[in-house]
Amino acid sequence: MYSRFTARYPVRFRERHDGIFQAAYRAKRDPRLSVQTRADIRAALQWFEEHLPAPKLTDGRAIFWFKPDADEALKHMTLLAVSLRMLSVPVLQKYARRPGFIVFEDTFQVAAVPDSARRACIHP
Repeated sequence: MYSRFTARYPVRFRERHDGIFQAAYRAKRDPRLSVQTRADIRAALQWFEEHLPAPKLTDGRAIFWFKPDADEALKHMTLLAVSLRMLSVPVLQKYARRPGFIVFEDTFQVAAVPDSARRACIHP
């Protein structure tokens, strides 16, 4: 199954639902972080910056999902999730057999427009 990580990171007295990368970049600046946790977050983010393509998509409804066989990426993502949870940031891992209409694909991931978003754009 495809998997996706999301996080709820508190931003100025409200919670915001973000992708895990946005939450990790915010958390990296959190003064509550231990030196080791900050290093773990930096190391995970560096791995993704070096190995995970970040394409510019024309369809803003597309959501990124890890492929079922993206073992190395999922290992680093799990370490990132553990680091965020140490800051009490809720991290969820979601699963889907069919993430939607795939608009991008590489070794580790797909970007897909969810079926519900595609139906919303169909007018009789």
